[in-house]
Amino acid sequence: MALVGVEGSARLVEPLVVPDRTIPLPAPQSPGVASAQGFKNALEQRRRSEGLAVAMTEDESAGWALPPSTVRKEGNVTVRVNALGLRGPEVQPPAEGELRLLTLGDSSIFGVEVEEKYVFSSVAADRLREARGVPVTAYIGGVPGYDSTQSLANLRKVGPALSPTWVVIGCIWSDLYRTDDTTRGTYRREIVGPFRGLAAWRIARWQLAPWLASERVRWLDGVEDIGAFDGEGLAPRTSLAAYRRNLEAIVADTRKLGARPAFVLLPAPMDFDRTPLPVSIAAYRATMKKVADEAGAPLVDGPALFLERGSLSWFVDNVHPSREGHVLLGEALGAALVEASP
Repeated sequence: MALVGVEGSARLVEPLVVPDRTIPLPAPQSPGVASAQGFKNALEQRRRSEGLAVAMTEDESAGWALPPSTVRKEGNVTVRVNALGLRGPEVQPPAEGELRLLTLGDSSIFGVEVEEKYVFSSVAADRLREARGVPVTAYIGGVPGYDSTQSLANLRKVGPALSPTWVVIGCIWSDLYRTDDTTRGTYRREIVGPFRGLAAWRIARWQLAPWLASERVRWLDGVEDIGAFDGEGLAPRTSLAAYRRNLEAIVADTRKLGARPAFVLLPAPMDFDRTPLPVSIAAYRATMKKVADEAGAPLVDGPALFLERGSLSWFVDNVHPSREGHVLLGEALGAALVEASP
């Protein structure tokens, strides 16, 4: 009876003393710090809540990844993932004169609801093949939810085995996602344990958290929107300074691989709005342009391209281009790479 009384009291007190528990923001972490079952549970909850159909697997360097060596049907779209965890064909020994494109970024680069042959990097590869008369293969390194930190980790993981000719960088939206993160980049503790259903256990774990080992789940929770990156306790996943450092590191690592960097500035439906862009989006886009300019790398200006030749209907939601949008971006990227190629 005493224990029942303690639990009843704890349930009344918990909302007053225990802050909302959130799943930590995704970032590269050391091996063995995440609960495998917790990861799977959180992933399933995330997929159900947002209608995500693309399955993921745990990854030590980037938190999660596409399951390698799989082919699955996602709605009307076939998604094939090679042994490196990249959407696209298996990596074969390079053919004579072959050029290889590797793209980096999140689901906008992955091609949500877009068949592989219409994803912009595949379209760009076709244009480059026609212009140069040599084999060109596109490997889609975009993974849903990846920010620039994870994209850098992905490049370091797959780059040496792939030996790309071009690395196309399109990281922005997942860096800009706002989260209720008043701790400004520190990880919140997830209350776990065999009695996690008891409020008294949760309160005890929370109070003792500084002295207890913390289990972490590497997935994104509490996403609000892209837009303002400060105010009311909302902050981007990646600060502007870290975003710039990541882009510069991707450029440096690309060159270490003997490849050349290129950039795609992604458009969004808000570009068709008459109101000014949120300050954060303008700042992150300006940063990508500056890094591309300093690197002497070609850049496809997606917003300008869509305003000139595209349509608001060429999006499937607030950030993802449709098949028509991908084709438009791919044609522009192909032309830019042809012009930049020797």
